[in-house]
Amino acid sequence: MAADDIIRVALIDDHTVIREAIAWFLQSRDGLDVVGQASSIDGAMELVRETHPHIVLVDLGLDPDDGLDLIRRLQAEAPDIRCIAFTAREQGDALREVLTAGGAGYVSKSRSPQELLSAIEQAHRGRTPILATFDADFATPDEAPHLQLSPRELEVLQAIAEGHTSKEVAQQLAISPTTIDTYRRRVGEKLGLKSRAEMVKYCLRHGLLSG
Repeated sequence: MAADDIIRVALIDDHTVIREAIAWFLQSRDGLDVVGQASSIDGAMELVRETHPHIVLVDLGLDPDDGLDLIRRLQAEAPDIRCIAFTAREQGDALREVLTAGGAGYVSKSRSPQELLSAIEQAHRGRTPILATFDADFATPDEAPHLQLSPRELEVLQAIAEGHTSKEVAQQLAISPTTIDTYRRRVGEKLGLKSRAEMVKYCLRHGLLSG
């Protein structure tokens, strides 16, 4: 397999036994490379800067840190990285928090290693895998797909739908046009939208335009 086809994965979990077991399983699979492990936010940020992974598997229960804070920091610094929350929590509010922070997936620790592997592969392809059991009254992103967008991704979607160019949106949000294009691509992947016209129709259908 060519090096460009390998999915580079970083593991962030403060439970050493769990982290090592996951690393062993993933490293034994074809097409994956575990580029490193960390147990804290600072360690994770240093690891990511050095190894440039495609996927970061984040334990939400980092102690004393907060996995959500790590996801936010990673998305602010490197929005191309796909962060998957790997957690024992199976509450709808936790999923909302992860997606709002910019997470690309949510996997319960009760799921099998093979399901975790599948989630990593899906996230790498631009999908948003959610493998957990929630209350029956919890609205999933399948019912309202834009719930899986981060606040910044939603801003970009609305601005593009309102007719602004990537350069104009970049000036409004004080970030680079390249980063805007990254957000725009991710919005398209998450919502299945291939053009500005489709983004406009989606926003109109879901009441996301203010004008």
